Amino acid sequence: RHEENILEEINANENIDITNKEKVLNLIGIATRARKLIFGTDTVLNKAKSLKMLFVANNASDNTKQKIRNKCSYYRLYYVDKFSSEELSRATGKENLYVLGIKDDGFVQNLNILLKEDVEEWK
Repeated sequence: RHEENILEEINANENIDITNKEKVLNLIGIATRARKLIFGTDTVLNKAKSLKMLFVANNASDNTKQKIRNKCSYYRLYYVDKFSSEELSRATGKENLYVLGIKDDGFVQNLNILLKEDVEEWK
């Protein structure tokens, strides 16, 4: 599948030295164009059952973070809070983005490889 080979495509150009953080943001941008993301706190909370991984901006309100953590715990979703709203907004092209959800296993698998210890997995 094309989505599963995206990580290889990002790593293919050896002339460019980019960090894992930048690779994650690039992959989020690709997932946005592939329509594999859901944006916004309320939408993500309502659709959480069908999602695989949730990102919440590290500068989101404590209330928003707690709501997202509770959903991740309940539905056993991956939770990531290592990026700012500005970084998530730039990666997706959406303004003032604090929460996004990923609904594709291929993207989640590649993001887990890049994020390693920065992902909380609820078991």
